[in-house]
Amino acid sequence: MTNPTDEKDDFGDALAYSANVPLAWTESGSSPVDVFFEINEQCLQMILSLSEYHIPENTEEPTVISAIERKVDVTLQMVSELLRGTIDMPSIKAIRLGAHEISWHEPAALPALNAQLDLEIYLHDLYPKPFRVRGQVKSVNSQQCVVELYSQSEDVQQLLEKFIFLHHRRAIALAKKS
Repeated sequence: MTNPTDEKDDFGDALAYSANVPLAWTESGSSPVDVFFEINEQCLQMILSLSEYHIPENTEEPTVISAIERKVDVTLQMVSELLRGTIDMPSIKAIRLGAHEISWHEPAALPALNAQLDLEIYLHDLYPKPFRVRGQVKSVNSQQCVVELYSQSEDVQQLLEKFIFLHHRRAIALAKKS
C-alpha cells in the first residue's frame, strides 16, 4: 500500500515523491537500460490516469458520472486486491523518488557503494505492475541508500516529472485543508 511520508533526504529543494511502497532491488543484469522505456511509459501513463480525480462542481447532488466513477473505483480496488494476492510483492519501504534519484530506508542488507541496480517500484495501489529503473548507488549509510537514476527516454522522464509534481501539488492542497 502506498502511504505518503514526510521523510527528507539529500534531495535538496527538488520535488520528490515520498511514500511507503513495495520496492525491490537487484544487481543490474547485462540487458540495456532502454528495455525499460516502453514498459515504464505505459506504467506511468496508467498510474497517472488512475490518479486523476474528477470532482463534480456541485458536490451536494451526485451526478451519473460521479456514481459510475465510484463504481469503477470499487471494481478496480477489488480486482487489484485479487491481483496483489497472486503476485509476490516486495516488502514495503519508505522511499523518496526524485526525477533523477531515489532513496529508501531498509533495515536489512543494503547494496554496495557504486553498485549498479535494477529497481522495481510499485507506485500505485490499484496498478500492481512496477516502474522499473536502473541506477548507480551514490551513497549508503546505516539504513539508507541513495541511487542516482540512469537517463530515461524523454517521454518517460516527462511522465515521471509529471507524476512527482502532481503528488507534490496534492500534498500541498491536503496540507492547506488541515
